[in-house]
Amino acid sequence: MKNLRVIVWLFALAVVLALANVMLSLDGSQKTALVPRTTLLSIPDDKVLMLEVVRGGRVESKLAKVGSWRLVEPFAGSVDESVVLRLLDALAYAPVTESLGDQDLLKLNRTRTDFGLDSPRLEVRVRGEAAAASIGFGALTPSAAEVYAAVDGVDAVFTVATNVLAAVDVPPDGFRRRALFAAGEEAVASFDVKRGGELLSFRREGDGWQMVQPTEGPASLANIKKLLTGLMSASAAGFVWPVGASNEVSEASAALLAGYGLDAENTVTVTLKGVDGVDRRISFGADASDGLVYALVQNGAAIVTVDRALKDLATLGNAAFADTRLFPCEAAQISGLTVSDGGVSCLLAKDADGSWRMDSPVAAPVEPAAIESLLSAILALKGADVDENGVDVSLAPDERKVRVAR
Repeated sequence: MKNLRVIVWLFALAVVLALANVMLSLDGSQKTALVPRTTLLSIPDDKVLMLEVVRGGRVESKLAKVGSWRLVEPFAGSVDESVVLRLLDALAYAPVTESLGDQDLLKLNRTRTDFGLDSPRLEVRVRGEAAAASIGFGALTPSAAEVYAAVDGVDAVFTVATNVLAAVDVPPDGFRRRALFAAGEEAVASFDVKRGGELLSFRREGDGWQMVQPTEGPASLANIKKLLTGLMSASAAGFVWPVGASNEVSEASAALLAGYGLDAENTVTVTLKGVDGVDRRISFGADASDGLVYALVQNGAAIVTVDRALKDLATLGNAAFADTRLFPCEAAQISGLTVSDGGVSCLLAKDADGSWRMDSPVAAPVEPAAIESLLSAILALKGADVDENGVDVSLAPDERKVRVAR
């Protein structure tokens, strides 16, 4: 009987050990299943709707996607979406180079603290339609080529290339859109320049521009193109307001604007009316430093510093923008040219491929350099060049004939 009792106890012990082994195996397989990971972010990057950058345990930046990405904290502002996409791409597609699970850490006698992950230097929180994730970054690896990272809810330490950290370590100003406008010069249908009580208005007509106010007539394509190209390609040199200071106002008050020369009496405002029907506005204020001026941009949402040359272009005035040439057009618009003197006419025409030919008094090809020089001289003619005893000049498709000095 005693032997039977011993056998029963041994059998029971064997069962307990077997069950314990099964439980450990199951628990180990679950944790192992969490460790294998190819990237840090499992949420599809195009499904992310909210993004937070946390530094020192404090939310430093918060962005939300409602149609397009916008800064929400520490201030509201427009976002350079390429910066956000680069951050999300780094999390979603940069490969994990190594994974250390709990069992691996036990064998190494290490904890997350040893990798700088108990208090991460930087944390990125993302939220999608039905999921959320938090990714922390700790210390650099001994080679400094990689950085340790952890994903909330996953019992593992990962290593990724340091360029992933560089892509996500973005300060609030780093998210802000520096480009003053998102479209090109060709997207502008008309525009106004307002300075005190003076208003200049222009509208696009075909390949050229017309001045509408204060007088009507052809506008200088060169000066308008220079202004619009400068504006549409310009970027903010620095951000003045808002910057997230604890005592700053939430809206551009009259007192705030006056402090930067952006009050109604001193500002120069350019309003661009797009072919899409949207108005875009920039106002130039007082001088800042280093060849910069203050500017109110994003339709009043931010004060920045920009190159003073932009303000100089906007304040050229009526005389500079008016086209006072006898033939207010460009060489590319001309399809024919006639020069008459003493009853003899020289008729030149442009072919479809852009080359020129002479049709009268004889049929002959024309040297490109010669026609370029002739057109340049004709297009530079102004009122003072008119001479009743001069040479008759006419350009197609313009139907006018002008007599100019020889």
